[in-house]
Amino acid sequence: MAKSSRRHYGDGNRQVFYDAIRVMREACITVCRTAPINGLDYRTAAELLTSVDRAVEVLTGDRRALWRQPHSNSFTAARETPLRPVETDKEQS
Repeated sequence: MAKSSRRHYGDGNRQVFYDAIRVMREACITVCRTAPINGLDYRTAAELLTSVDRAVEVLTGDRRALWRQPHSNSFTAARETPLRPVETDKEQS
């Protein structure tokens, strides 16, 4: 009879998984921006985006953790901290 093996899944594994998901999400967004709408590639990438967002929610608790800020045009602008409110002149005095 075969000896059962123990699996070890730690924070390092979760970080590798998260990094791979981030790359996959970027690739899917690129496909969705360039492929013909409702083409097979477009639909497949859209389905993968949904799955990627679910996996990110499991890992971080925030489904939108890898979403870009609306004012950004770079994939590196994923949410890390909430935006601070803009200070007005009255608040500074």
